[in-house]
Amino acid sequence: MKVYVILILFFLNTQLFSQNNNEYLTATIIGSGSPKFNTERSGPSVLISYKNTHILVDMGNGTQANLNKAGIKIKNIDGLLFTHHHLDHNEEFAPIFIKSLLGGNQIIIAGPEQTTSIVDNILEIYKEDITY
Repeated sequence: MKVYVILILFFLNTQLFSQNNNEYLTATIIGSGSPKFNTERSGPSVLISYKNTHILVDMGNGTQANLNKAGIKIKNIDGLLFTHHHLDHNEEFAPIFIKSLLGGNQIIIAGPEQTTSIVDNILEIYKEDITY
């Protein structure tokens, strides 16, 4: 958990990701559902924003649709953070990650031990799509 706090503080104190100037730290609930499918709720996801830095924490089912509804573009997200690896927290990671790559983002991805394997597998599986 300490590593996540350090990464969040790093993101929040870095001016490398400047896009606009928001004075307050905000947490926008993108989805708050559970593993059980519910048409009324999306899977877990929170957007943490401070100044010009935006970190998406978890990417459950419905994250992309809710980001779109909130007017938040994936190209403006600086970091993707996993709290843990359960499907209801990871479901939309692959498409969000690939959209970010295709948009030319310099995105930082952080999470538990398996995160590197997940990223490497996505890069391998979708190599042709990303190259295209």
